Amino acid sequence: MRRAWPLEIGYVLNGESKFSLGGSGVPLPAMGMRVSMATRKKTTTRKKTTTGRKKTTAKKTTAKKKTTRKYSKKAGQKVRKVMEEFEGGKLTSGRSGKKVTSLKQAIAIGLSEARAEGDKVPKRRK
Repeated sequence: MRRAWPLEIGYVLNGESKFSLGGSGVPLPAMGMRVSMATRKKTTTRKKTTTGRKKTTAKKTTAKKKTTRKYSKKAGQKVRKVMEEFEGGKLTSGRSGKKVTSLKQAIAIGLSEARAEGDKVPKRRK
């Protein structure tokens, strides 16, 4: 079994250590034995160093691609009006005339009305 010693590596000569143990009270090993007196350093992660030229990333000069709107502004305004009716408790469904209580149903009514007017709105999901 090996022991870690507190200082450096040295040899024990004639019962005396080549290095002092700093008064730690640690018993010395037998004569002629190699003594490891170094405490282990904590390993740290090394920083990666780059050699040679530094890499630089070129900035993209291309203009950002404009995305086309899925819903027209007019359709958004229509949904906003319907949502105001829904929040006020005045929104009713088509034939039955019952009060709408679901948020999803209110949005669906707004989009449906926008489609009926011919505004740009994606097709219904099936």
